[in-house]
Amino acid sequence: MRKSLFFVLAMVIATSMSAQFYAGFNVGYAMGAQKDNLGSSFNDNFTKETALYGSFGQGVIINGKLGMMFNDNFGFELGLNYLMGSAQTMIETSNASQKAKSSGLRLAPQLVFKLESGLYSRAGLFIPVLGKTVMTTEDSDYYDDGTNIAMSMEAESKGKFSLGFVGAVGYVC
Repeated sequence: MRKSLFFVLAMVIATSMSAQFYAGFNVGYAMGAQKDNLGSSFNDNFTKETALYGSFGQGVIINGKLGMMFNDNFGFELGLNYLMGSAQTMIETSNASQKAKSSGLRLAPQLVFKLESGLYSRAGLFIPVLGKTVMTTEDSDYYDDGTNIAMSMEAESKGKFSLGFVGAVGYVC
């Protein structure tokens, strides 16, 4: 048992002696990979309907990563990704609107491969940690007797657990 423990400890020390740690940070804007039909827009007398398209994956993304190359060709990277989604219109009329906005925090553990030629690739999973979609509805109705009834509502939704894939291919000089 001691020999096995000593061997594992020696391997960890030997691997970490040649290991290269790195960190990174970036901010970007996600365009939304797939635009879906989220709802409709209507004219004043509801005779014309126009489909509203959007994506809840659209918005500002903040990324941070920590990585370690165990040797010249193989490593591990752990990314942290936060999405501040853009507001998406779901219903729009002359007196009512409904908008929704998503946000979420995801982990991205990835394996890193680098060839002697400089070709580089990463592959891993997107694992959601936190996330929600907030929907805001505004409505006001005017009646013939001059009364106006206004309503404002906000609802929060949390999705189910899901996994995604993340990866990159490139060239390192």
